[in-house]
Amino acid sequence: MERMLGISGRSRLSISRLSETRISGFIKELIVVSGAFLLYSLVRGTIGEKIGHAFANAASLIDLEKSLGFFWELQMQNWVLDHNPLIHFFNQVYIWGFGPLIIISAVWLYWCRRSYYVLYRNALLISGGIALLCFYLLPTAPPRFLQWVGFEDTIALFVSAYRSSQMDGFLNHYAAFPSMHFGWILLLSMALFSTTRSLPLRIVWVLLPVLMFLAIIVTGNHFIVDAIAGGAVALVGLLISLAMRRYGIPIRLAQGNIG
Repeated sequence: MERMLGISGRSRLSISRLSETRISGFIKELIVVSGAFLLYSLVRGTIGEKIGHAFANAASLIDLEKSLGFFWELQMQNWVLDHNPLIHFFNQVYIWGFGPLIIISAVWLYWCRRSYYVLYRNALLISGGIALLCFYLLPTAPPRFLQWVGFEDTIALFVSAYRSSQMDGFLNHYAAFPSMHFGWILLLSMALFSTTRSLPLRIVWVLLPVLMFLAIIVTGNHFIVDAIAGGAVALVGLLISLAMRRYGIPIRLAQGNIG
């Protein structure tokens, strides 16, 4: 059969070596990227929670939004709280539409759209570094901590297990600005949009950051300005990644030919 198909022993050996190389590269990439994310989470959780500054900065953001005419978060959350199915929906978008979706999509991009994976992996890492600097310089309390203003923590109200499962050493409660929950989903949607010609799928990927934007607001986790800043940081990361690709500057994480 192999002779009929024209597959020689040398060809089989080459295919086997290629498969082993790709699997080995994937495992190395998985280890290093996972390590980078854990380091990001650990640094974010240990850079210090400057509580006084965090609440002062949150108050400043509210004043800024009021002066610009779009302090809408409280009204948006109150409207959703009157409709239980909606608040449950947005809670799930906030939880499952971030980490799990990013991981699944990254694995698919690695195996099926390698050039897009490299571009957006670099953008995510770069924007994460910028975000860490912002968390340190501008600690900001999320709306859910401002109960006297009228905000609620919808995650704690309806999905309490999610809050209790979070590890304190990897968590900074006052790292709300910028919102990388929105910024990284914006990057993901751009990557997935670019890899398909299917109109229905493209509509889904366009709607994804819109849904996440609404989710981070109505759950009380971020202000609108946080989302705007998160999107800006993500796009800066992408621009730097594009420049690196244009000028041949790789980030070599696992294989010499991946970045």
